[in-house]
Amino acid sequence: ASVNMASLDGQVPLHLSAQYGHYEVSEMLLQHQSNPCLINKAKKTPLDLACEFGRLKVAQLLLNSHMCVALLEGQFKDTSDPNYTTPLHLAAKNGHKEIIRQLLKAGIEINRQTKTG
Repeated sequence: ASVNMASLDGQVPLHLSAQYGHYEVSEMLLQHQSNPCLINKAKKTPLDLACEFGRLKVAQLLLNSHMCVALLEGQFKDTSDPNYTTPLHLAAKNGHKEIIRQLLKAGIEINRQTKTG
């Protein structure tokens, strides 16, 4: 089976391992070409989920992946979508200070706004 095979809700295994903080599983999936830029039906990438749920080690792993710049810039998201958020929004909303530090260190756009401002 493909590591990028999505479930009915659009989740690939990397979404789940990121959300639940399974570092070694996430690392293995990335080594087998799991795409960290895939968006689930909730319009979230694995990095979004790691940041939302405070999974620091997984967030760092994803930030160190070859797709880091694309993830930080939100290149794979529709910014006109009313549900649009960035990893920084999600980490800030949930009070994950260390993840915010890592995102800023990685160069995330700090002034990117959501549809609602």
